[in-house]
Amino acid sequence: MFFEKLGNKKYLLLHYKNVEMHKAYFNDRHTNSWEITEIIRIFNILGWNVELVDRTVSNWVPTRNYDLFISNSSGSSGDNFVIMSEKIPRTFKVMYAAGPAVDISNQLVNQRYEDLIIRKNLNIAVKPLRTFKTNIDMIMSHTNEIICIDDNGFSSNSYRRFGKPIHLLNPSSSPGAFDTRQTVLRKSKNKFMLFLGNGFIAKGGDVVLDALKYAPKIELNICGPYKSDLLFWKLYKKTIKHNSNVNSFGYVHIGSRKYFNVIKDTQWQIHNSAAEGCATAVTTLLRAGIVPISNYETGVDINKIGIRIKNTNNDNVASTVLAIEEALDSKNSSIDEFMQSIYKQSVKFTRERFTVNFLQIAEKITRDL
Repeated sequence: MFFEKLGNKKYLLLHYKNVEMHKAYFNDRHTNSWEITEIIRIFNILGWNVELVDRTVSNWVPTRNYDLFISNSSGSSGDNFVIMSEKIPRTFKVMYAAGPAVDISNQLVNQRYEDLIIRKNLNIAVKPLRTFKTNIDMIMSHTNEIICIDDNGFSSNSYRRFGKPIHLLNPSSSPGAFDTRQTVLRKSKNKFMLFLGNGFIAKGGDVVLDALKYAPKIELNICGPYKSDLLFWKLYKKTIKHNSNVNSFGYVHIGSRKYFNVIKDTQWQIHNSAAEGCATAVTTLLRAGIVPISNYETGVDINKIGIRIKNTNNDNVASTVLAIEEALDSKNSSIDEFMQSIYKQSVKFTRERFTVNFLQIAEKITRDL
């Protein structure tokens, strides 16, 4: 897919996700759909032509000389980044890191599955979701600079050892997530929300549900494609279906009536993820004024706006229970302070802020190209 600016001589090869431009610009299903269109728009404004190649393509053939190559290559598309880079050796290459370095991410996700196997006494072969065979050293050997989605240092710190220039970038969030009527209002203290994308075990859904045994006073709303994680669904189907304190909604479109019905009385969002760049599930709900309970590896800086889950000795369930208890014991004045701070700090996750920040990064990277 080619986006040409007539008269321009500079060419960007963007390796990400092929999108239908008009639909993607107004699509709230995932924040990166809009971000792709905005990246293309920004580079067009700066005078660049853009060629977009889907990250799943492995047989790509260069059609011209490229001045810049930006690739979303922190996960499964990392191998394709290496293949494409070898075909354009003179092009300046930037890794668009939507998550932490793959070797560290794999280690942390695999550890979560090992913990689950021990906790549940499983005697079955388990293939972890959201782990990748990509070689991080090969990726880094072709990388000149890194654009890293990050908010608290977890993801960017995983790349520091490679000595590459790193540009930090917050993700955007859907405008549909924000509701001024809800953002600063205190809600029901015992209502929690588990709002996740694909890979419920890698993102800590199992840990939260196991913590429910020790936190019977809370009501948990679950939103996300939990049935797509087959092991998670097999292990927790009965809990989700029959626990009176659990309400399941499946995938919920941001800004929909169902979305606002779910969040209207929910005070807390809870995330204990194995490894993320900057969890957009968390940042989206920040825009709705829902107080975060999360761990460092979720990638969001919740200092002064929420409660930190402090995982120790691989006992993620116990640390999650402690954080839940802290939330339930919170004074109303403390919750009010969280809400006021969230209202101010969540602005950095807007589309407007993404545009400003990415434009600055693009100008820095292209200054000498």
